[in-house]
Amino acid sequence: PSYFYYPLAPERMKALLGDSVKILVLLRNPVDRTYSHYNMFRSRNIPVNKNFLTELTNEKIDPTGQSTIDSIRDRNFIGKSLYSFQIERYMKVFPQTNFLFLEFEDLSSNNNLDLLRKLSDFLHLDLDLFQRPNNSNKTYIFTKWETHSRINKIRGILESVKKILPSGTYISMRNILLSIIGNRPDRLDNAMRQKIYNTYFKSDTHEVERLTGLDLSKWSAKS
Repeated sequence: PSYFYYPLAPERMKALLGDSVKILVLLRNPVDRTYSHYNMFRSRNIPVNKNFLTELTNEKIDPTGQSTIDSIRDRNFIGKSLYSFQIERYMKVFPQTNFLFLEFEDLSSNNNLDLLRKLSDFLHLDLDLFQRPNNSNKTYIFTKWETHSRINKIRGILESVKKILPSGTYISMRNILLSIIGNRPDRLDNAMRQKIYNTYFKSDTHEVERLTGLDLSKWSAKS
């Protein structure tokens, strides 16, 4: 989200919520995050180069987020995926014990119970709060099929109320849904993924590992 990258956010968060706030940071493979961000712009008809690599090459990389102070919608595809700068900024404002760092890929793991234990311990909540009603062996992390089923139901509702929604509201909501369940963008081949990772994110990932204590070697392997 933009407030992780926006340079004024940590101090404002502290002023509003205090310095004991719990901060959960979900880190995604930077290649995947960058490509997803790029495709979000394309799905919303925001002008970008049709060639992904050319778009990255042309970017004026800003890992500090200073360029967003006057324009928070600035694209910064690469800059927003250089996580170490953002983590360090927050750690200058909040103690390290306030943070829980998790990997985005763990959400699709079969070992959801381990992830939920980490969450419940960090938030001091009963693990049972994360369980499905009447079924203690399943968690509230939905499968992709369940998620798409829910989205399709919402899409059907939107169509049924199309005539009574303001046109701008309907179009915005429809576009968001279509960007999620519509045509999927082409997948990056392994060679391109590796090139992007090595060029832009390899050294930053090592710094993220140092700051968070996470083993992110799978990002390199996946790329």
